[in-house]
Amino acid sequence: IDLRGLLLDHCHGLANGGFATLVSTIERFTNIEEIRLEGCDIDDDMMATLAAAIKGLRRLKTLDLRRNNIIGRAGCEELAALLQDPNCNIVSLDLSYIPIDDGRAAVLASALESNNKLESLELSAVSSNTMTRSGWNSFSKVLCDTSSINGIYDSNHTLKFLGNKAAPIRDLSFSLIFNNGADKKQVAIKKILRHNHRLDMKLFFEWDLKVLPTVVNWFDRAPRTDAGYNGAKVDMQKLDAIYQFIQAMAEFIAQAPEQAARSPEKRLALGTIKRKSME
Repeated sequence: IDLRGLLLDHCHGLANGGFATLVSTIERFTNIEEIRLEGCDIDDDMMATLAAAIKGLRRLKTLDLRRNNIIGRAGCEELAALLQDPNCNIVSLDLSYIPIDDGRAAVLASALESNNKLESLELSAVSSNTMTRSGWNSFSKVLCDTSSINGIYDSNHTLKFLGNKAAPIRDLSFSLIFNNGADKKQVAIKKILRHNHRLDMKLFFEWDLKVLPTVVNWFDRAPRTDAGYNGAKVDMQKLDAIYQFIQAMAEFIAQAPEQAARSPEKRLALGTIKRKSME
């Protein structure tokens, strides 16, 4: 038998011996792709055992735990550890009708920092009444860490769905929309452009002096995205970026002689820059 799906909705007697059978079944059939355990009275202790068994299911794509409303913070921590496992390939996780408060939201959100597989996290119904703006902000920061350009680039660009209605935070809603893009580099670019209306080009000198064409290319591609960018606004951002780059270049060259005196590599780089500026 090649078991691919396991559906045991509303099995309220699992705690009376049936749960051990469920776990042994999961451990035996490692090709399971879908597990649905809606309303099975799974508690935190059972969640720990279940998560341990699921770690061996590398083909598992769907995990439905809705209406197991006695799963608490400890159970959420077990789920978070499961999502952080590099061998976890779960794409859809349904936790609807489970009271996810701000603390549990923070635990689940932290797991998404290192997870690039999960696309849908259902937190509808009860969560809308127990989670405040703080909980939603936990997800928003993971999907778009605006503390720096690198922070945005390294954010989660995979999660596309969170709840069954629009997220109450505008930035989070935009991040979820952007994440629907197939090209994750373009997703990152959209987020960077949205949160950096005036890019500080001096920061790009830490990466490479050749970065200007790349940045200009970002702006060229932005109006063709589905993010509703205004073409004229993008053109202004492009011109501003070029101006900043030229201004920063002048400052860089002015400061370079002193730095070059202490570094043979920088003397060589400076000579290259000056020759190119004269061509």
